[in-house]
Amino acid sequence: MLTLFDATPGATPTTPLVTFQQGKRVFDVEFTLDGEQVVSAGENGVWMWNRTTAEGKWLRELGPEEPKTSTSFRVALHPNGQLAATATMGAERVLVCDLSTGDRVDQSQQATILQPSGVAYSADGRWLYTSGARILRWDARTSLSSQVPVEIVSQGEPYSVRTSLCGRYLAAATKTNVTLFDTTRLDAATE
Repeated sequence: MLTLFDATPGATPTTPLVTFQQGKRVFDVEFTLDGEQVVSAGENGVWMWNRTTAEGKWLRELGPEEPKTSTSFRVALHPNGQLAATATMGAERVLVCDLSTGDRVDQSQQATILQPSGVAYSADGRWLYTSGARILRWDARTSLSSQVPVEIVSQGEPYSVRTSLCGRYLAAATKTNVTLFDTTRLDAATE
C-alpha cells in the first residue's frame, strides 16, 4: 500500500490524499516531474499511479512476465522525466522503460547485477548507477545491452545508491556505513 499526503504549508499531513493498493510490499516511490504520476517499486514489480484518480498501471516491461515473480527494490526516473529504470531481482539486470508508452527501451545483459538493490541516475542523466553485490556505473546515453559497466569499489555490500541534486556526489549505503564518492574523480579515473 502506498499513501500520499498533502505536504504544503498549513495542510494537515495526517489526512491522506489518496492510497494506492499495490497488493504487496512497496519499497520505493518516485514522482514524475509534473507531480501527476507516482512510480512505485515493490515485491510485485514497478507500477505507475495517477495521483488524482488512484488508477494504477503495472509497468510490465520493467519485470518478468508475471508481476508476482518480479521484485524491484528501487526505481529511478531519468531527469528528462520520460524514462524509469530498475534493477530487478529474478532478472538480475537493469531494465529501462518509457513512461509514456510503458515499453521497454533498454536492458542490460542477464545476470549483470548480482543481488540488485539500488538504482539512480546522475543529475544530468548521463550515468546510471546500480547497487547490489557491487556498485556499477552505466553510460545512460548508449545501449545497456552492449556495455560492460564500470565497477566502483566500495566498502561492504551496497544496498542503495543516490546522487546529489548538484550531480557531483554519489552516496552508497551498506549495512553499517554510507560512502560518498566525488563523481568528477570517478569521471577522470574511468574515461
